[in-house]
Amino acid sequence: MSSNTMHPPRALAWIVRLALLIAAVAIAYLALAPVDLGGRGGNVDHAIAFVTLGFLSRLAFPRWYMIVLLALLALFGGAIEVLQGTMHAGRDMQMVDFKIDVAAALVGLVVGALVNRMLGGWRAGD
Repeated sequence: MSSNTMHPPRALAWIVRLALLIAAVAIAYLALAPVDLGGRGGNVDHAIAFVTLGFLSRLAFPRWYMIVLLALLALFGGAIEVLQGTMHAGRDMQMVDFKIDVAAALVGLVVGALVNRMLGGWRAGD
């Protein structure tokens, strides 16, 4: 083990991954629930949600290529938009929301990578 690389306990890696899963489920619910049942929306909400997902994704899977994580987050955001357009729950599919999701996910991924570097490049699951 190199002296300049911090290796967290396996439990910490799984806590970060669990936080990512919980965030994804919560975001999907808030994005797909009818507005009268607590659903949320708006550009700021989209940005906060996908910065969070990007950040947690980078920390949860630091070995994965960033483009792969971004593609997965874009698919998640795209799926939400398609479902919003087809569920008839008072939601609309909007391209601007998708663009915000992807841009915010990229910001979160970059911030996550910077935090990972500040932590000494720890690897989840090592």
